[in-house]
Amino acid sequence: MITPAQISALLLIADKAIELHGFENDVREAKRTLDEAYLTHKRENGFGIERDSPAWDATMAATKNEFAAVGHTKRGAHNAKRRLETAIKAYLRGGAK
Repeated sequence: MITPAQISALLLIADKAIELHGFENDVREAKRTLDEAYLTHKRENGFGIERDSPAWDATMAATKNEFAAVGHTKRGAHNAKRRLETAIKAYLRGGAK
């Protein structure tokens, strides 16, 4: 029979899984936004930009906010995954943490 502590732990796992799902969606959206920013900049300034060139530096400067957003959302997803794993471990130990 499932104890109240186990039910509580399972609900916490479900909550953390839903939270992780949201963060993963945020990462996908941030990556799409970054890709669109790169494409927009290339359309405006020309394709075929060589890495470590002035044109490359200009592209990186023009898209720095979108790039930072990807990093921010990835950190959020990583932390959400860690919280989910912690909740699962607590359940496997016999109850809520």
